[in-house]
Amino acid sequence: MSEIQNPNPAEQDNSSGTQQQQTTWYDSFSDEGLKGFVETKGWDAPEKAIHSYRELEKFIGAPKDQLLRLPKDDADVEGWNAVWNRLGRPTSAAEYKLPLPEGDSGEFAKVASTWFHEAGIPQRAAEKLAAKWNEYTGQAMAADQQRVKTENDNALAKLRGEIGKEFDSYIEQGGRLVMDLGLNESDIWKIKSAIGSERAIRMFAEIGKGLGEDRGIGIGAGSGMGGMSPSAAKSEIESLRNDKEFQRKLLNGDKEATDKWKALNMSIVGGK
Repeated sequence: MSEIQNPNPAEQDNSSGTQQQQTTWYDSFSDEGLKGFVETKGWDAPEKAIHSYRELEKFIGAPKDQLLRLPKDDADVEGWNAVWNRLGRPTSAAEYKLPLPEGDSGEFAKVASTWFHEAGIPQRAAEKLAAKWNEYTGQAMAADQQRVKTENDNALAKLRGEIGKEFDSYIEQGGRLVMDLGLNESDIWKIKSAIGSERAIRMFAEIGKGLGEDRGIGIGAGSGMGGMSPSAAKSEIESLRNDKEFQRKLLNGDKEATDKWKALNMSIVGGK
């Protein structure tokens, strides 16, 4: 018996083709989502996928571990905290290490550290800001010191012109008040800065004059002490207060003792 032939050979070939399942290079992927992603991209060969990834890296310009995702808006507190921490902000305000001016207690730096942490300032930026602030305040303080010094020098020159030969006695009386009240160099600086050198010197001298008259301390002509600092002059005066022989000479009007006493007081009140 003869074999029955399909009258349409083309149809037979088509039918056999549909029975063969078409395969792709990503069929072995276990992740169905990844399969769909590759298919959507149209990467019909691994070479195309790798080429696309290389172009993406060029566009981004940095490896993945150097990328930073910005929060959508200011309300995303956690997102911004992640950004600041990634940029180098310490985990707490107490961990900031800020430069301090010489003699500074560090109290202001603690307050500033809290501000820096709230603002998301990285450690390196905080150090630079603190250094700039220290530089600015140092210059401002130096300028203020120069201003008070100039005012002080002008006030002393003006008073010397007004008082004449009694000028040294006038200044000595002010110095006596300073010692009686226990004021230090910092106290004098603050008073001069607040009310002006001329007014401060006049005030010290007038009140000191009254104290001197009540105690009957003799005053004569004075001379300078070679630029002794106010703090050094105060230390010397304290030492002479306990020197019975010097005090005896001072009360008896001894010229050398009187001149030294006046010069020391002048160094305190007239000092910079």
